[in-house]
Amino acid sequence: MKRINKLHLCSLMMAISGALLSGHASAQPSSDTVDAYAGIAPTLELTCSDVNFGVWRMSTGTRGGATIVTLPNNGNVATHSGGTAALSTSNSHQAPVRSTCQLKGSGAPDTTPATVTLTNNLNMAFVGTGSNNFAVTLPAPKTAAALTANLTASTLAPVISGGSTQVYIGGELTIPDNVIADNYGSYKTSAPLTVTLEDNQ
Repeated sequence: MKRINKLHLCSLMMAISGALLSGHASAQPSSDTVDAYAGIAPTLELTCSDVNFGVWRMSTGTRGGATIVTLPNNGNVATHSGGTAALSTSNSHQAPVRSTCQLKGSGAPDTTPATVTLTNNLNMAFVGTGSNNFAVTLPAPKTAAALTANLTASTLAPVISGGSTQVYIGGELTIPDNVIADNYGSYKTSAPLTVTLEDNQ
């Protein structure tokens, strides 16, 4: 009887072991792949030229009031009103010109309106300068006159086309009455206008 039990036990263990082995052999592996993605896009690049109000010839003393120089941002020629003055046409004095701001690198679809913001564009003060690319022969004044300017954009919502757009800056320059000889010279704004252009993407 003991022998029979031992044989029966061995047979049972072998059967269980076979069943386990059979279960492992029937398991099917499964796999898949994972890709990683990233992107590199150009940064928005905004470049602006400087505004040139031109060089204006005027006498010392009273001229009948302050001279207002208007430089349209639509590309029209500069004009003046108020106190007597005349635009210099010297070869070393470049004609008034508006600023051109060009935006490149936008991924926005064509016809998307961008957003323009001007900072520090009102009541801009001026200081004398000996470095003026528009009037290279004109030195800094001995005493700076109280010139002021207000700058404006041609549009605050230029339209994107082909990844780029542009905006133009013009404005008004005020030259006070009763200038003195020491006021003659070249001027630039004491702090620049900041132009920010977003493509809203």
